[in-house]
Amino acid sequence: MAATAKTYSFRAPGELSERLLRAQGDFRSITRDTELSAHFGNEFELALLRRLRRLDDPVTDGVFTRAITEAFVSAIERVCREQEHMDAFAAFDREDVEGDAWRRGALKLFAQGIADEE
Repeated sequence: MAATAKTYSFRAPGELSERLLRAQGDFRSITRDTELSAHFGNEFELALLRRLRRLDDPVTDGVFTRAITEAFVSAIERVCREQEHMDAFAAFDREDVEGDAWRRGALKLFAQGIADEE
């Protein structure tokens, strides 16, 4: 029996399309690294659970699809952002074996206001 195809659509801010394009390339990079892939899996699961918990019943196909898409993109963005910070921390660590670099790095990131966007 042939399955019938259905088109799913949803409304979203225009910037989501730009984020999706970036996420496609970033996702390919993430999947090449075992550690980043595992980190992405954890972040995606958390982002999806958060979004689905906020949805009202009943949920339309479009709303459900948008929640999944936004969770996917935000998890990719988070892993990339955190990777940049981990690289910065590693550079600080190499700079000073006594730990001053780690403290300066943590203070710098705190001063920049790294906030959990979820």
